[in-house]
Amino acid sequence: MSVKEKHERGVQLYADGKYSEASALLAEALSHEATSELANDYAAAELACGRPEKAEQGFRQALSLDANAIQAGANLGTLLAGLGRAKEAIPHLKKATLEVDEAQRPLLIQLLYACLSRVAADALSESRFAFEEITAHAKA
Repeated sequence: MSVKEKHERGVQLYADGKYSEASALLAEALSHEATSELANDYAAAELACGRPEKAEQGFRQALSLDANAIQAGANLGTLLAGLGRAKEAIPHLKKATLEVDEAQRPLLIQLLYACLSRVAADALSESRFAFEEITAHAKA
């Protein structure tokens, strides 16, 4: 089976909900020919298998192969946000919201807003803590 056929079969297995089989086949294809699209599809299968670390590596590989791989960027941003890494997610989500199709844009904008809000809330909390610490030290 050619790399292209393995890729197509892996995507079909993924669509059929056979994530583990899809991941294995996509990993095999990726080992023979690294493309951004293939790395993104492999990462999606890894995520569906419950392996976020491998998914992150795959999405990052896809972006290293093509910095303009919008779907990989959107996927990485979504994954990072889901892992509570809002600050890291923001640049990926910003870029993706500008370039994804209309169907995906509203969800990515919501996620971006949530990440920006989380980062702002964290910064405010840190500044309050620092202020309270300095004030308490000054009174002592």
